[in-house]
Amino acid sequence: MVGLRWILTLVVALLVVLNAAFIAIFDPLSNAPYRELFDEAETQDFSRLAWSEAFEELHGHLSRAYAMGEWKRTDWRALHGATAPKIAAAAANHDRDGYSRALREYLWSLHDAHVGLAGADTQRVAATQGGYGFALIHLDDGRTVAHVLIENGPAASQGMRWGATLLSWNGVPIDEAVARTPELWNASPPATAEGLRLARLRLLARAPVGTQATVVFRNLDETATHVVTLRAVNDDFEPLKRAGQRHQFSLAARNIEVRVLPEGIGYLKIRAELPTLPQLLPERVARQAIERFASAGVHRVIIDVRGNFGGADKLVPSVMGYFVDRRYFYEGVTLYRAKTQQFEVEPIGTQWTEPREPRIAGPVAVLVDETCVSSGEGFGLVARQLPGGHVVGFHGTYGSFGISGAEVKMPAGLTVEYPNGRSVDEHGQVQVDSDWRMEGGIVPDVRVPLTLENVRAQFRDGHDIVLETAIRIMK
Repeated sequence: MVGLRWILTLVVALLVVLNAAFIAIFDPLSNAPYRELFDEAETQDFSRLAWSEAFEELHGHLSRAYAMGEWKRTDWRALHGATAPKIAAAAANHDRDGYSRALREYLWSLHDAHVGLAGADTQRVAATQGGYGFALIHLDDGRTVAHVLIENGPAASQGMRWGATLLSWNGVPIDEAVARTPELWNASPPATAEGLRLARLRLLARAPVGTQATVVFRNLDETATHVVTLRAVNDDFEPLKRAGQRHQFSLAARNIEVRVLPEGIGYLKIRAELPTLPQLLPERVARQAIERFASAGVHRVIIDVRGNFGGADKLVPSVMGYFVDRRYFYEGVTLYRAKTQQFEVEPIGTQWTEPREPRIAGPVAVLVDETCVSSGEGFGLVARQLPGGHVVGFHGTYGSFGISGAEVKMPAGLTVEYPNGRSVDEHGQVQVDSDWRMEGGIVPDVRVPLTLENVRAQFRDGHDIVLETAIRIMK
């Protein structure tokens, strides 16, 4: 017991020191005056109010302090009108699940990954814990196919083979069934139209354990169709993991992977802008990687941020500084001030991508996907400004780039999270975050075609087609 207590004490001490060092180096909000402004917006606490009263306070606060309300042209009156009766009904029935669901529907309609509801994960897990043994993807030719198939899973046991085309779901044509699928149980609100379609594709094949679905499909190289009834089983989300939809990040593992590819191209994989125990200072790790590339005569680099879920914003211009020959504006910040109830420019938040040594003079390609979010999207933001820079992927990034971290405490143990700051370009225009049309994110200038051949290679045969595409264009 003494040994365990000593180890825990050491870990806590290490985390405290690490946190202080990391924030001092990377966190643009670490400056004291700026921090005070940010904290001011984080102190809202309506948890002691009645449920309906707390919702009214929350609604009033978000209509002022939510950073993207104007950018997304949020219709606050319509949103309130659709939600308030559900809140009142839940309150009258003392229905916590109904209350949290109404709040979730309200928040998810904002289409922003930085908006969230903590304290109600059990509902989401229960709603999506079951799977039918496959995951779906929509090909460029219009087919919706099973690009992940679990051996001995419900679908495989009923005759489905990899690459099967889904034709209908519970009597509804597959495209219509996907469009009808609510995005409510997605882990975070989809921000772009593309992200929304992808979320619905994922969620169609998820359900509470035991749910039945009648599916019509046609296997490859067959003319006959199969009509089967599948029952959802607890599969530990394995289809989503194989489809790359579950973040692979651990504080105990290396966050940054570095190697020189056989083609003489440098490869830098960054899973998040965060420290881990093996890599306490990621900026130093990145610098050492660039020095290794330079000493080896490597002049072309691929930065892989697929699945990157963000972190310290400053790390992005720091890393990308090795690829620029002049100063590039990275971002400005407008932050909500509670005292004036206005969004105002915060000079402390302005960042530039400054040239750094050793400089990599050759082209850079950034690999992205739909799960690359927040500061992870910044690498593509810089790359697309550079001569010879490319963004490569099957899909664009998430489209949620604002300054996150503000929260409101609500009754029933729930906490609403939201961004109270905007990332803006040098003209003061919101950048990367999706707008009222659900357009945004970093869109690849080199889109990898979603053909059956590419999907088979990527998801079944163990090839990395996105990386291979980047290597081809670099060569």
